[in-house]
Amino acid sequence: MKKYLAFFSSCVLLITPSLTLAADIEVGKDVFKLLLQANITDNNYRGDSEIGRKICEAYKGSGCSYVSSLPEGICRAANGDNCSYVTTIGEALCRAGGASNCSYVSSIGEGFCRMMHVSNCSYVSSLSEGICKGLGGSYCSGSSLENFTPKDVSFAWDKFRAPNAYGIVWACRGIQTGQFVENYKCTGPQEDKLWPND
Repeated sequence: MKKYLAFFSSCVLLITPSLTLAADIEVGKDVFKLLLQANITDNNYRGDSEIGRKICEAYKGSGCSYVSSLPEGICRAANGDNCSYVTTIGEALCRAGGASNCSYVSSIGEGFCRMMHVSNCSYVSSLSEGICKGLGGSYCSGSSLENFTPKDVSFAWDKFRAPNAYGIVWACRGIQTGQFVENYKCTGPQEDKLWPND
């Protein structure tokens, strides 16, 4: 336990400076990477409030002193909604990404897939399948992540001040890779919910 806590503390401190207070899918991605590196799952650390609190505090989440579990800490770190009721790491990742239908998420793989705003996540049966689908893969059932290249399947608007431009610029980005893409791929009104401070 102390080994994982020390690992989390050192990793979280390394990436904290680039984070913002806004609910942001990037927080979920960062925490997901830490969970994978430390081999932390619902079975072995879900109830660990100390790790949950440290994650919440490192990412400057709200209400960190009230964190009672690891999933709640992940949710609060990303300023997700209804964090007090989050019961699994998958549900916390889903809420960290601002996705919908998070209450029914049953696995970390499904939570990652939903966090990435992919629509066909309901029947994800493994972590690798969730990562594959979440990163834009198709034919992911029983997949291996070797030689897998992420591709964008979901898109969102980004509002920012360009270094050599006058005023504010709106651009479309792929959620899976964060790369800028053609503006026609973003539908709906121009709202910057995923990258508010870029």
